[in-house]
Amino acid sequence: MLLYFTIQNSRSFEQAATLSLIAGQGNELPQNIQKIESYDFTLLKSAILYGANASGKTNFLKALADGTQIIKFGLLNTIGDTFEDTPTESVKARFYPNKNKELNLHQPSEYRYGVLLNGQKYEYRFSVNDVRIVEERLIRYDADRKYPTTLFVRLFDGAQYNWSFADGLKTPQAEIFRSIQLSTTKTKLWISEVERFSEDYEALLPEIRAITHFLTKQLVVFIHSDNPDKMDLIPTLLMIYKNKELKAHFMKIIKLADFKIQDIDVTIKEKKDTLKIRARTIHKGYDPLGIEKTVYYDLQTENSQGTNRFIAWLAPFFDALIHNKVLIIDEFGNSMHPAITQLLIQLFHDTRRNAQIIFSTHYTELMDETLFRTDQIWLVNKDTKGNSTLEALSNYEIPAQFYLDRLYRNGLFRGRPFVTEHEIQKVKKVIPIHSVKKLNA
Repeated sequence: MLLYFTIQNSRSFEQAATLSLIAGQGNELPQNIQKIESYDFTLLKSAILYGANASGKTNFLKALADGTQIIKFGLLNTIGDTFEDTPTESVKARFYPNKNKELNLHQPSEYRYGVLLNGQKYEYRFSVNDVRIVEERLIRYDADRKYPTTLFVRLFDGAQYNWSFADGLKTPQAEIFRSIQLSTTKTKLWISEVERFSEDYEALLPEIRAITHFLTKQLVVFIHSDNPDKMDLIPTLLMIYKNKELKAHFMKIIKLADFKIQDIDVTIKEKKDTLKIRARTIHKGYDPLGIEKTVYYDLQTENSQGTNRFIAWLAPFFDALIHNKVLIIDEFGNSMHPAITQLLIQLFHDTRRNAQIIFSTHYTELMDETLFRTDQIWLVNKDTKGNSTLEALSNYEIPAQFYLDRLYRNGLFRGRPFVTEHEIQKVKKVIPIHSVKKLNA
């Protein structure tokens, strides 16, 4: 499970910003939390980000994704068949510093992930600039030890890398660690390089492999900044076609969501090495005599965008819930009624599961203390210099008799645009009364 994520000097975030999934005080909404007995803390199953447009919500989630991309593929984003160790015209570094201050362009971006794996707490952190990994370290926090154990450190001092590994490693393991060190280039992370050796030395690298697997496979990011309305129905349709048991579960949820869909019929034909998928939703209809009949609607062209979006989310949601993954979603709930969005979120609020969801939204209807604890709600703001900040709603003292969404809309928590009646009147005056063509006549 994800404990926290911290970013510094990335995109619109200049100073360190941390999203923590470690719960604060209180036992309200027990289905939203998971007690970790060995460490005596409680983890949250979800976190929701609010903020005005361009406040930095997407930038924070992008930063989380940036880190996972560097872990997966290294610092350099290669284009075509060019593979080099230094940036060229066809190789771009995954380095996105805060640009509001020129000094930041020459400072590294830092990523920090706190994770809980097999009951063990770790922190993995690294920093990068436009040409190299600057620092990388892995720390383990043992429940029965006062001080943490630094498993390894890699630090560039301006001339070379300095490495250190934890004392007490068994000789074979220490030798493997150091051999991987020699093959790790300046644009690759050491834990990523471990993955190349995992099959040969699986018994010696389980701890490192588990962390790499979590950060690259268990954190699942859905951010389509180039096309926010992008939907992919194919994974859900393939599941419906291949797995009757899973389809039955899907249909139960679809019926609970009250879409009036009785069934979904999926046919797949393979043509010239491509799959041609056709899907129809099945509904009740009536003939001219009022006798019930079956009516078919093409899923993509004859159903609402909200319906299709809900169906598209079923595959990744089920995958996350079954395999205890962490879903990261930007602008979740687009085109869906808040009640339908709430239904999907509540699938994660289940004490039997360890899956988590982190998402941004503008739906204030979800800012409800019967759905979220205040330590699950986060506010993103921008200061006068254009730098984003992140804080939990639990930092505010909120009287019990007030509704959170109403206080938020009134600006008491910031995290929203302020448009006054005076400004509305000014905008009205700016818009021409007559057409531009007539004005230019």
